[in-house]
Amino acid sequence: MPLPHFLALLLGVIALAGVTLVLAHSLGLPLIWLAFGALGLAAVVRGLAWR
Repeated sequence: MPLPHFLALLLGVIALAGVTLVLAHSLGLPLIWLAFGALGLAAVVRGLAWR
């Protein structure tokens, strides 16, 4: 992957993470729910990778 594409992807992921944190904070959600959601999605993705 060329460096400009990698950097754009990296900045996009960081920006979306920031938007997610701001949205969760504005809705009053505890950050632990985001952590559990991330762990759950990671488990699903890992389970699909073994097929």
